Amino acid sequence: HTGRREVCASRWCITREDLDIFEDEVRQLWERGLIPEDPDHPDPSHSDPAIGPNIHQVCKHYIKPRTAEAGSTSWALMRHPEGLPCDVFATHCWAEGIFEFTAKVRRLWPMGAKHLYCCFLSNPQNGDIATMLG
Repeated sequence: HTGRREVCASRWCITREDLDIFEDEVRQLWERGLIPEDPDHPDPSHSDPAIGPNIHQVCKHYIKPRTAEAGSTSWALMRHPEGLPCDVFATHCWAEGIFEFTAKVRRLWPMGAKHLYCCFLSNPQNGDIATMLG
């Protein structure tokens, strides 16, 4: 049971505090070498603490395993099973460094906005996303 069928997709959001928790957990894994660089797609920024591993690697080594433990829900619904109303939508590049992304999101988060939708955190990454979005 993932909870996502009962919660409108527009509510699959996170808070700024969630973003901080996410980055902290990812950074701890990355510092311990548990988010490795993809040997088939070398990334010169992977080891840069201001940029970090790309979102592909974060999804593979952190988001998918973590959300699988929680019933294959999304990271956002794992944090807020009831969902949160969306104030901000963020897009990203899968090759983008995660720490660079989170820093930009924090810096550009609109004043008064409380909840953010971002696909790699909001969409369940362990399922058939194409069918889900169908």
